[in-house]
Amino acid sequence: MPIKVPVPDLGVSVVEAKVAEWKKKIGDDVVRDEEIGILETDKITTPITAFKEGKLVALFAKPGDTVPVGQTIAIIQKVGENLSQEDIDKLNPHGSKPTPEPTPEPTPEPIKTTVDTKRQGSNPQTLKTSPAVRRYASENDINLVDVQGTGSNGRIQMADVLAFKKPIKSTGLNLEPDNTESRSPVSSSMAVMAKHMVHSVSTSPHFLIVDELDMTETLAVYKNLKPKLQESGIRLTLMSFFVRAAAQALKDFPRMNVSLEKDTLITKNYRNIGMAASVGESLIVPVIKNADLLNIENLAAEINRLSIAAQENKLTMQDITGGTFTITNAGMFGGPLFSAPIINQPEAAILGIHTVKERAVVENGNIVVKPMVYVSLSSDHRMVDGVLAVRFLCRVKELLQHPGLMATGPLL
Repeated sequence: MPIKVPVPDLGVSVVEAKVAEWKKKIGDDVVRDEEIGILETDKITTPITAFKEGKLVALFAKPGDTVPVGQTIAIIQKVGENLSQEDIDKLNPHGSKPTPEPTPEPTPEPIKTTVDTKRQGSNPQTLKTSPAVRRYASENDINLVDVQGTGSNGRIQMADVLAFKKPIKSTGLNLEPDNTESRSPVSSSMAVMAKHMVHSVSTSPHFLIVDELDMTETLAVYKNLKPKLQESGIRLTLMSFFVRAAAQALKDFPRMNVSLEKDTLITKNYRNIGMAASVGESLIVPVIKNADLLNIENLAAEINRLSIAAQENKLTMQDITGGTFTITNAGMFGGPLFSAPIINQPEAAILGIHTVKERAVVENGNIVVKPMVYVSLSSDHRMVDGVLAVRFLCRVKELLQHPGLMATGPLL
């Protein structure tokens, strides 16, 4: 059997990719895992690799072509195989004939408008109408030249003046209600993201728990470390602390770091934390690998690298795959009070973090102002019960309220 090389799954909301280049040509021998081409999307650049050893006998897309995820773009003939051209044509997703060029839509003819040149520039006093109409027009600041008469020979009647809408002088405000509607097709990235979210909600019985925590100690550490890391060219954000706390809590509660495959619960012995992010209209989830083994400085450096790569379209498949738990940060937008995030399948839970704000809290009978933040945890009830979810979130809270408890040596 020949080996089909498809466009791989490229992450949430990605439905197509562009062939950037082919590094091998038809007739070249290839070895397993050899890079034969490059794909580009608006999020990542990723190699096209050979699944097995053989000979490249067909390329179904040329550089610059946009191809959907899952479509076969190349054929590798296995060692000892001899494919005919007929065999190859049967595997061509476009058939044996080239894809026809799209027929351009005809350009609509401009709408012709007629102007009453006789009325244009006319003197209102010479227009055919009655004295009553002239008086009404004068009292209401209506220019009769602008009114279309419906009477005999274009005579302007009182009904014409009463029906006339005088143009509103611009005040910088739109005082007229706009009762129109505009329609546009749903973008492909939005459609895929919606499909992913609907699949998650319909597959996983979500349940939500919310808590608030005191960020006083974490902010003190953050303010102390930030200028030191800046000297090394590293931008520190609070996300580093949330990732560190989540990774440690996952290590303490491994049943939160699982996925479900039919009737089998798979426990991951590594903790890869995804960070949900918006790039244009697309949702992307870069992944920090082995986050529990990284200190705050290393986490900040990796978060910086992934953020820059996402904005510059330089993320690789390695950067967006392999996550075991996701954090979504609504606080970066000013954030709601709290949210109910949707789980990133096939993970067991997702943590939502929000804006740190000063709030009045009661402490030892006194009202004090402290920097507080709401955190929300959505969990899949097929894998996580309520007790486990509460204990996990309490551990995240404990680590952030007392950052000295975070493991793997000192914060730096």
